[in-house]
Amino acid sequence: MKREFVCIVCPQSCELTVEEYSGNIDVAGNQCGQGITFAEREVYDPQRILTTTVKLTTGALLPVRSRGMVKKGEMRALIEKLKTTVAEPPIKIGQTIVASVDENAVDIVATDNARF
Repeated sequence: MKREFVCIVCPQSCELTVEEYSGNIDVAGNQCGQGITFAEREVYDPQRILTTTVKLTTGALLPVRSRGMVKKGEMRALIEKLKTTVAEPPIKIGQTIVASVDENAVDIVATDNARF
């Protein structure tokens, strides 16, 4: 199976062509070794930083993100779980809103300050 990706690891943004066969992959188009690692992860275990919002007790929304990578296939379930989260101000940037939100113990942290 032939797939194409744009590598997001460095500013080069290489256009990768990945061919998968018999459990192995061939990567073309990368200008550095990081492109190969990125392609392998995209094929076998795609992950992303989760960005979303949670409600505040004031009725406003607070932007949040995962502190680490989350498996791409788990993102919808995590977003649904965070829809029921309500945070209490005051909150500072970087403060943990939900600890260990997934099986990898990834925290959800605030990306903005929130006051009463």
